[in-house]
Amino acid sequence: MASQPLSLGQFIRERRLAAELTQEQLAAKSGYSQPTISQWERGSELPRLIHLSRLASLLGFDIGEAARLVQPEAEPSEPAA
Repeated sequence: MASQPLSLGQFIRERRLAAELTQEQLAAKSGYSQPTISQWERGSELPRLIHLSRLASLLGFDIGEAARLVQPEAEPSEPAA
């Protein structure tokens, strides 16, 4: 059975846990609030590129690796003529 690809939020959470940090600890190190970290991990909000860059620096990942996890929104289909 093939595993589903990680979402950006899951990726951030896995990296935070690998660094042995709580959301509160990451919030203190990053300057972002714990609720913001939680929203990013749940996927209810996406971090801006500048925030993702800061997380990459703190958690030791390549920003390009994380950016590939962001799925572009599907473009609306054209109505049939």
